Amino acid sequence: MRRGERGVALITVILILLVLTVMGIAAALLMTQEDRTSARQEMYKAALYAAEVGLRNGEDILRNTPVNSASALLLYNPTATGTIREIWRDSTADELPRHPPCGDARNWNATNLGTYLVRGGATPGPVANVRVPIAVASASVPTGKMAFFSLYVRNNPEDLAVCAGGGGDNDQIVRLISVGWISNLDGQALAVKIVEEEFNYAGVSQAPSSQLQVNQGGTGQGIL
Repeated sequence: MRRGERGVALITVILILLVLTVMGIAAALLMTQEDRTSARQEMYKAALYAAEVGLRNGEDILRNTPVNSASALLLYNPTATGTIREIWRDSTADELPRHPPCGDARNWNATNLGTYLVRGGATPGPVANVRVPIAVASASVPTGKMAFFSLYVRNNPEDLAVCAGGGGDNDQIVRLISVGWISNLDGQALAVKIVEEEFNYAGVSQAPSSQLQVNQGGTGQGIL
């Protein structure tokens, strides 16, 4: 082989090695990105499960709340039990929940969730920052993560008498909101999911909906 041909062959080999190296690096980066995406998806899935657990707990509370107490639920003052830090808002400040301002249905959003749902019985008080087990056994959701939910109630925007501060209830319909989230050991929210359903007290007396605590996508109605 002539000297010039040997030089061309060497350059060709170097170029091939360079292309293979770039392809290897790109494949490694792609796999890393896929792992990160999978981990985020697993955490959001766990946050959704936590929110669903909260929703089922809230349904039980509302089913055992008399119709004439629906307005009292909406008028609960969260400052009555002291300031609660809402960890899921990813803020170091204490942020109490608030009802949507009057007059615009667009205000019924994740910023204006209403007030805390109150649990009665032996341990009365707002259902906030309740820890639940993480039911995801995966390397994508490593140990050291915690799952929580908080429950809120607000009126429905179709209730024309609703106003800031709760305003009470006139149509025997309230909205139940459950916020589920995953946090690290420092309390920083890593993934948050919010689910909402309408709870209707109106109608004839009947047993709870057959979907209650069965179908995650269903709305359980408690008719008292």
